[in-house]
Amino acid sequence: MIPPGEGISREEMDVPTQCMVILASNQGQQMLSLEQLSGAKITYAADQPDPVSGVTRIEFNGRKSCVVQAKVMFQQVVAQLEQTLRAHSAQQQQQQAHVSHIQQQHLQQQQQQQQQQQQQQQ
Repeated sequence: MIPPGEGISREEMDVPTQCMVILASNQGQQMLSLEQLSGAKITYAADQPDPVSGVTRIEFNGRKSCVVQAKVMFQQVVAQLEQTLRAHSAQQQQQQAHVSHIQQQHLQQQQQQQQQQQQQQQ
């Protein structure tokens, strides 16, 4: 029985598709955990991410307090994922810059060796 003043609620939230791929992986275990912790039903159309905006629409259904709790928890998880993805992206960019620098040094060394060989042949 639903307590007085505690009606059924439905709310939506747009989540970056990149985050949804992670949340829905492993057979949706993280989504199921959030449902169990909050008491709200969380649904999304896996085949309907918006390719233009890069978001997937999430829907929360259940008692109002459960929906509010689920949405807050989901926002926290998404914020952590976004932070992790940004850090990972920055780390990859640093690694790519380092690799490019090493490749450039190697190319310069090869050019110097070729020049030395040409000078010795003259």
